[in-house]
Amino acid sequence: MFYIGSYLTSNANEGISKNNAFNPGDYTNPNNLETIMSAMASSPTTTQVETSTTLLQVNSTPLGSYDYRISDETTISSFNVNDYFSNNQDRIALIAFKNNITINTGQTFTPGYSRQKLFTCIYVNGNLTLNGNISMSKCGGNWSGNDPGVDIPLTSNSSSVVLANGCGDGGLAYYYPGSGAYAQLQPTSAASLGGTFSGAGGNAGGGVGGNPQTNWQPIGNFGGPGGFNVGGSGYTFGAGAGNPGKTSSGNGGNGYSSENGVGGTIILFVTGQIIGSGNITAIGSKGGDCVMGTGSRAFAGGGSGGGGIYIICPNGQGGVSTSASGGAAGQFAGGNSGDGYFPRDGQPGVSGTIQVYTS
Repeated sequence: MFYIGSYLTSNANEGISKNNAFNPGDYTNPNNLETIMSAMASSPTTTQVETSTTLLQVNSTPLGSYDYRISDETTISSFNVNDYFSNNQDRIALIAFKNNITINTGQTFTPGYSRQKLFTCIYVNGNLTLNGNISMSKCGGNWSGNDPGVDIPLTSNSSSVVLANGCGDGGLAYYYPGSGAYAQLQPTSAASLGGTFSGAGGNAGGGVGGNPQTNWQPIGNFGGPGGFNVGGSGYTFGAGAGNPGKTSSGNGGNGYSSENGVGGTIILFVTGQIIGSGNITAIGSKGGDCVMGTGSRAFAGGGSGGGGIYIICPNGQGGVSTSASGGAAGQFAGGNSGDGYFPRDGQPGVSGTIQVYTS
């Protein structure tokens, strides 16, 4: 069995006692993520979200700055984002519940896009009754191209319980090569890359003159922005979804903005059981639609990549549902997408990963 449970009263190597307030400075480089989360759950509660000035490393891999909350609540019947997540974007959120916790029907435990997080880790010292939702959909953080790129040990069983690079790539889109040629799907090499913790931005439709990168603006790997395009007369392009999404248009009609956000990562430790019929999601966002312009070349945008869901619990995920699917494709808003160089829908973002560990 992997180790999961209350932290020891004291640990000579860490220099911490469970009778003292949690001190982030004592956990600058734990061997696995569970170490710091278990210590939080064994520490006194905090009355608000606290901001650590210490960067979090796990097994000598730098992960970033973080905020944390230690709660003794037992029921969430009216979720308030300020109780658990800071306003700071692109930070890690660590949340420990000292007891059993119930998230009621109709409640969604999420930072939301405006408070996007590098990842969210929740530790429940007891049972989790989930009849509502836990979500990192559309709110993965932007790693600015600095994805860790290595497996992150989640528990002391580091050889098998790891967080790996598994978030989804951005969705592709069609472009017009010119000279009366048929529309072509962007090559796979044009896709932005999902990372360890965040899905990638989607591609914009478009590109004129035989080069799939003509007029394309850069898209974002590892939780970055969606693509957009500016085309010539008669062209309309849907933007790629991402962090942020973008607006695309041509001179012959309308290209619609994409949705903001990429799928983020949720790490959930539960020492007891997961009960209930709720949902855990880390879904990407939708690519921009397009409508016909004065010409016949209209190409919708790609969706952003899905995120990651990691559940560490003796009974697995119980009866809850999970989804880390990529964001939906942008669509041509004028009927059948047709063929040739006529209007084409975008492609959905690539799904991320779901891993459930019981032993």
